[in-house]
Amino acid sequence: MPRSDLASGNEKVVLLLFQAPARAHRGSMTRLSQKLYGRTVRSPRSAREYAYHGLLDGIPHRRLGRGAMVLFARDLPAVETLLRSYGMKLEVRVILPTVQDRRALGRSEEGDEGDRSGPRPPPALVRPDVGRTDARRGGRRRR
Repeated sequence: MPRSDLASGNEKVVLLLFQAPARAHRGSMTRLSQKLYGRTVRSPRSAREYAYHGLLDGIPHRRLGRGAMVLFARDLPAVETLLRSYGMKLEVRVILPTVQDRRALGRSEEGDEGDRSGPRPPPALVRPDVGRTDARRGGRRRR
């Protein structure tokens, strides 16, 4: 198998650190999180689940914690534009990726695909459990 760009050292990997402004509103930070990571919404009585995808669903990345992620340098402008539009303070550093970073970004040192933890597929629509009882309603059957 041919070696990947990351394994051969041609692909730059960056560490992106971001921090919310001092007086950021919680609602705007929630919207940023939803646009960045996506969200899942359930209908009343949890009959169906709907997935709204975020920007990072199509970008290989590794989230290191709150306000820190590792991603390819080629994907940085799109993420940086979104974060700056919400007034985030950014720091970007070019790094040498670890083995875990390579796996999360979809490449390994040997050149194989690494673990297949790419973008998550949308959750399937969930049918209500027709024959089960609902304990919250004193054991009545669901409709």
